[in-house]
Amino acid sequence: MPLIRYLPWDSRFFGIKIGQITARRLTRLSLCQIRQKAKQHRFKCLYLVLEKQSKKIQTLLQSNRLILVDCKTTLAKRLLVTKKQSTEVGSIVCFQKRYLRDLIRISGNVISRESRFSVDSKFGRKSAKKLYEEWVKRSVLQSYARQALICERGKRAVGLLTLRQKKAGMYIDLFGVDRPYQGKGIGRALLQAAEVWAKSKKIKLLKVVTQKKNKTALRAYRAQGFRIVSEHPFYHWWL
Repeated sequence: MPLIRYLPWDSRFFGIKIGQITARRLTRLSLCQIRQKAKQHRFKCLYLVLEKQSKKIQTLLQSNRLILVDCKTTLAKRLLVTKKQSTEVGSIVCFQKRYLRDLIRISGNVISRESRFSVDSKFGRKSAKKLYEEWVKRSVLQSYARQALICERGKRAVGLLTLRQKKAGMYIDLFGVDRPYQGKGIGRALLQAAEVWAKSKKIKLLKVVTQKKNKTALRAYRAQGFRIVSEHPFYHWWL
């Protein structure tokens, strides 16, 4: 198994060569081998996702200047057949092109703020904002998302939730509410609408990945019955 997997999309977007560490066992020796291979192939940044983290591994990574940028938290909810849930806050509709400008603003100004790219100063807030603006455009214009649900107020999009099919199942991908409309039940309405849509497609399990430090998102998901199923520390290694 190779020590590093090249990530072409991230590399093209950020303009540097980026890879993901695939080594299953991390030791001082394996990290030296990874660093040597990365420099040989001119990688500038490596991502590392841990299955679990011990104090020993944490110390080893910190001593090699890996930066802890996230704790990747996966939640899941089994969808049971129940009476139809209310989505009366605003209007929940499917994507139309007239909403695109609003969705770009929500993705760049709201959703991107809690991302690992915003946390890492070498990527920075500006790059994170551009990444999420591109992400939402790919989701709604290039069918990256299976479905895009919009909360509309006064002919403007004020909330967004996209659903994406992955190998491991159906996931909530992008989820955010414009700042002036937060705390008004729009997030709950979008999550309920997502469940209604998923049930209509005979989907029995809905998942979402968020950041452990994003307490607002975690509260919203847990209030709707999602439960944490895994947590994985996420590191960036600049070379």
